[in-house]
Amino acid sequence: MHRTLESGGVVRTIAEEDGKLILDHRQDITAGLEHAQRLRNDDDVWKKGVKNSWVAALHIPTGVVHELLGVGVNVYTCSNKDLKWGLQRIGRWEVCQTTRKNLF
Repeated sequence: MHRTLESGGVVRTIAEEDGKLILDHRQDITAGLEHAQRLRNDDDVWKKGVKNSWVAALHIPTGVVHELLGVGVNVYTCSNKDLKWGLQRIGRWEVCQTTRKNLF
């Protein structure tokens, strides 16, 4: 078994069982979701973002990206509609939002 710690606190484990390669990714996403909640509850973050021509609407931890892949949603290529569907499907739509504004 080989275990590595990757960026964002992702722990990757590679093992072999009965001639099969087992690859596992795990991440404690608590801190990331708490960060999204702090941003969501701070109206100044939205105002500053709009003033500077940018807005952060979602914070999606790496572990959630992996969960989304499990339901067929690739965050790097999907539409906003599919991203919302995927986050709702895995029960993470509200907790990943960094704003209280109505998103797509």
